[in-house]
Amino acid sequence: MPVPPDDEYFRHLDTQLTAVIRLARHPRLTERMGAGTAGDSRLYLLLNLLHDRGPTRAADLLEAVAVDQSTLSRQLAALVERGLVQRDTDPTDGRAARIVVTALGDKTISSARAAWQETLADLMAEWSPEDRVALLRLLGKLSGDLAPVVYQGDIES
Repeated sequence: MPVPPDDEYFRHLDTQLTAVIRLARHPRLTERMGAGTAGDSRLYLLLNLLHDRGPTRAADLLEAVAVDQSTLSRQLAALVERGLVQRDTDPTDGRAARIVVTALGDKTISSARAAWQETLADLMAEWSPEDRVALLRLLGKLSGDLAPVVYQGDIES
């Protein structure tokens, strides 16, 4: 396939990335994964982040999830209500609370990740090993280049 001019290329890239993100966040996929979040991909993503970070103050999550405090509070309350996370006292500051993933939350994330990986394996069953490796390499490169823009606002022109 010939490489289109830059403006056309980036329009196509934007379209494809948007489609993948939209599909990956679709409630049916979250439900299929059995993520315990009633098909709400935002709750799944928040639970996943908390699982990876470990015990975290809610204030420290605000930048990572890029939502306002009231939205984060509602999402955390939903996770608490489902028994996926709990609030504990911060051992370094008894006045503050940390959000901690419960045993049920750990089990939920492990099951959801396994289901997602199985879904990916099914979807890519006909892909060549070279295509799989190329996708992994290029997604890693894109993720690595995007992280400083998101977390530090830095982009080189």
